[in-house]
Amino acid sequence: ITNWFKTDVYKLRLHTWFKTHFDYMAVDTSPDEEVFVQEAPLLSANLYWKGPSVQIGREGAPALPDFYTTANSPCFHEWEGNFTRYGDVLPLLTQADDKFVIMHAGDAVEMEFDALPSLGMERDYMVFTDAFYKEDFVHYLLGQEVSNVEPLPFHGMPYYPYPDTMSYPYDEEHILYLNEYNTRQFNKDYFDHHNTIYTDYVKLMVLGDRKVTNLDTGEKFDTIQEAIDDPDTSDGHTLLVNASNDWYDGVIWVNKSITIMGEDRDFTKIDAWGGFGFKIQVDWVNISGFTIVWDDEGEAGIFINNSNHCNISNNNLSWNYVGVWLNNSDYNTIYNNEFYENTYGILLNNSGYNVIEKNDIRNSEEAGIYYTPSETPEMPTSWNEIKYNNISNNYYGIELYGTDNETIYDNEFYSNDYAVYLTNTNDSNVSCNKMMYNTYDGVVVYNCSNITVEHNDIKSGMMLQSPESYSIYVKTVNGWELQKELHFFKNYETVSLDLSNVLPDVDGECKVRIMQHGGIAAHIDYVALFDRIPFAPASAICINDGSNVLHKILHEDNDVADAWEKTIEVTWDKSVSSPTLLFRANEEPFANGSPLFTPHHMIPEFMMPYTVEDNGVITIDGVPDTLSSPDFSSYWMPTSGHPKGFTYVWLRSDGEYLYATMEITSDNTYDDTGWGSLYIYANGDVKEFKIDSSHHEYGREGFVYTAKVSWQHMVYEFKIPLSEIGISLGDTIKIGYGSYGTLEYERSGISIIGGKGHTINNNTISNYTYGIYLSKYVRHGFMGIVYDVDTPDWNNITSNTIYNNSGYGIYVDAGDNNTIFNNKIFNNSYGIYLDKNVVAGMLWYIYGVYTPDNNTIANNTIYNHTDYGIYIDAGDNNTIINNTIYNNSDGIYLDKNVVEEYDWMFGYYYVYDVYTPDNNTIANNVIYNNSGYGIIVLMNGGWGHGYGIYIDAGDNNTIINNTIYNNSNGIYLDKNVVYEEEYDYYEPPAEDGSMVYGVYTPDNNIIANNTIYNNVWYIMPPPSPPSQNGEGYGYGIYIDAGDNNTIVNNIIFNNSDGIYLDKNVVYGGYDLGKPAIDGGIYGVYTPDNNTIANNTIYNHTDYGIYIDAGDN
Repeated sequence: ITNWFKTDVYKLRLHTWFKTHFDYMAVDTSPDEEVFVQEAPLLSANLYWKGPSVQIGREGAPALPDFYTTANSPCFHEWEGNFTRYGDVLPLLTQADDKFVIMHAGDAVEMEFDALPSLGMERDYMVFTDAFYKEDFVHYLLGQEVSNVEPLPFHGMPYYPYPDTMSYPYDEEHILYLNEYNTRQFNKDYFDHHNTIYTDYVKLMVLGDRKVTNLDTGEKFDTIQEAIDDPDTSDGHTLLVNASNDWYDGVIWVNKSITIMGEDRDFTKIDAWGGFGFKIQVDWVNISGFTIVWDDEGEAGIFINNSNHCNISNNNLSWNYVGVWLNNSDYNTIYNNEFYENTYGILLNNSGYNVIEKNDIRNSEEAGIYYTPSETPEMPTSWNEIKYNNISNNYYGIELYGTDNETIYDNEFYSNDYAVYLTNTNDSNVSCNKMMYNTYDGVVVYNCSNITVEHNDIKSGMMLQSPESYSIYVKTVNGWELQKELHFFKNYETVSLDLSNVLPDVDGECKVRIMQHGGIAAHIDYVALFDRIPFAPASAICINDGSNVLHKILHEDNDVADAWEKTIEVTWDKSVSSPTLLFRANEEPFANGSPLFTPHHMIPEFMMPYTVEDNGVITIDGVPDTLSSPDFSSYWMPTSGHPKGFTYVWLRSDGEYLYATMEITSDNTYDDTGWGSLYIYANGDVKEFKIDSSHHEYGREGFVYTAKVSWQHMVYEFKIPLSEIGISLGDTIKIGYGSYGTLEYERSGISIIGGKGHTINNNTISNYTYGIYLSKYVRHGFMGIVYDVDTPDWNNITSNTIYNNSGYGIYVDAGDNNTIFNNKIFNNSYGIYLDKNVVAGMLWYIYGVYTPDNNTIANNTIYNHTDYGIYIDAGDNNTIINNTIYNNSDGIYLDKNVVEEYDWMFGYYYVYDVYTPDNNTIANNVIYNNSGYGIIVLMNGGWGHGYGIYIDAGDNNTIINNTIYNNSNGIYLDKNVVYEEEYDYYEPPAEDGSMVYGVYTPDNNIIANNTIYNNVWYIMPPPSPPSQNGEGYGYGIYIDAGDNNTIVNNIIFNNSDGIYLDKNVVYGGYDLGKPAIDGGIYGVYTPDNNTIANNTIYNHTDYGIYIDAGDN
């Protein structure tokens, strides 16, 4: 009643027509006190019958009801209508929505609120209700009967009863409410004194005195800032902040070395809306026991600026830009805090010697922990310790950029995109961490040096025996009987199954049924029966829909048959007496696959520019038009069983629409979960236009054969209105594209990109594409100019256990002087793979070729790989020693490489150079049971693998003191013919006219002191071998047209052939199978000047020593 009175004499006149009793009246003229009002949550509400309360009379005062005493006789009467049924009515009382608890006299609602005061707190309570109260005598006032439930009141009615033109909201939502809750019906009985209450919303308001207490002075304050600023508050004091359901204001500046403690972390809450919760600007500050949220100004829940020796513990810092931000601050401890849904959980800017320990950091948009150096060049202090934290569901678990001497120890990383990502970071240690089920890489080391990654357990997903399976049935006297359950994973494998006891079947036929079940997708690439040679089936019918899938399963060619939840019956037209089923297939589990994108991040800086021209239309029918060279292309490398291949994009416009065709050669399967998207940046915004099996607003998909590849694959055709993009002809936009078809990115347990001197020791890595991945780093400048190439050199990879990775156990891209020692590598596609790399510069002209040289591969155990145990691509001076290599497709394989360059002027590729594997040492290895049989057989109609040691056209290699047995071939030194294949990038090479560029023979090699035995001809060659040279299997030592080789002191027995030195005829044309084309014979290469001495050779089914036309 402020400003009601003109003088200090207060006179009021109160008028009411109710019977009213006044007990006390006064006017308060004291100064206003700030009162904090907080709504307490309603926890429960229960409607029940209590009955009428006893009225207690008092002399000179109105009677009051005694709630806890019920009258013996009823004094209320029932009226007609539907009242709310008894029981839980909480959903009706949480908001004002015209969903009432309708009560008659004698009903009661018992409600529970979360509003107990904390220790030392005082509270007053006010109950607010949003309700209509219908008196039984209202009809006397209004001249009509309104004492029944109907008509229902509602918010917004001008008066009651409201006019006939208005109504309670009988929409679907409110009708559901009436039918569910208002089911307690009463018949009409005209008695008086009945009241009806319509209660819509109830809340409890808590009035309290928030107190901040200085425990050293005993003073109390209303705000934290007041307590800090008080002149009696000194360094070393402790402030206790009482818990409350209300929020304390943020933007708290801390400029004294004090301890600030929240009474209860969950109920001592700070609103950081103004930019930060606490900003610390002094050393030796401790903050604990708070919930700090909602920073929106780009700072932090707690910001430590140029301050040292602070302790942040037991806080909840959520929904901030940064949970805790350290700027130029050292020797601080961040301990036992919870970080949830921040952009960054913890951010360190040029800060060092800090300990980050036992925190729970989850759901950060960018990084759980992020380090960045100062914008001004300063020596980073670094030396931070990050240990014992639980870091999960972040994009980056830990991302460190531009720092040294960091320790990441014994943390648990779950379900991040990347667990640990280091960039420009040196001399740091990542050890004893557990990294599970992260989407992409476990540890990435990018352009760093001297990083140690050791004793980590790194696993992505489970790769135990899958629940998916293929069931193989053969018809017997008892009908179709199960012979075997075969289990596969996402990468294709070839398995063999002996069916000699059941085929031919009871009808004398060679017929099998293959029934698949489980997973989200399953495909078959190849089926054959094998008895010394493979027999192709005559028919293959899908029992489910009657479709013919024979053409899909005849060759291993990525043209695969969809077998998911299907039964396929395969029949041979000739009897095979002792057949073995050869079966190549895959199965994809339920939680598999990630989209592929170009560019990787769909932001304008990375997208490709395109100017919209009036250049025609594309027919939108799911079949790509015949167009010229594509506008964009990128090479996608999926890891979910799909082949690697190019994605091509063509763009056209007619002034009204933008047309696009996206052909994805790497997506060779069709399923209704797949999609293709075109991303267009225009007018400051990136828009996505998506096509899938149920959304064709912008075009349609197709599953087609084209000239690009031999297998059926996905294509997406788009037709997008220019008006919807907001562009016209002549405008320049930016383009990106992406697709999902159970494709996914290649991932690594540990990824090293550039840098030198790293140690990767004693880690356990499984279920990635690459177990350990070492790649070069290329620094590009304007127009693609290469500034520098940093290859991964002088790294030590030791004592790791690497298994069940879909691609490579260890992959090194063009690195030199690396040591790979004492690792156990098994059940991957490749064991150890050392690759060469061609770096392209401006206009894609070759800047340089980098081969893997001077590496040492020693004392490793390498087994059960579907491809090579050890593969080196054109590397020189490598040492492979003391390894045990078995049950791989090939044991050791040293390959040559032909590098081609594109001529932009004439539009053709030509041979840039040929790189052969020379001067390598292969010594003291035990190599056995490596064979293509049962793993990879007749790949693409060609030859299987199975070499103990294979060298393609290499010179001056030393192969000494190895034990080689039970392989398809023991030691195989091959020649290689390189053709100058001038062909257009977008068209296949011509079938003739490609001339010989050069012939490379294996010369000047030493093969000594090896024991070679039991290498036999497992697989007979097909009727038409791919050359005229009689390549086969079963050699102890085979040299193809090599000169000046020394074969001495070897023990060779129980092979098909002991030592076989072959000649080779090279033809001038493109196709080796056609004699005398395009000039006829190019040359004849004979094995000359070789030395074969002091060998022990016996028990061979063919030749002991065979030399074809060799001299000297």
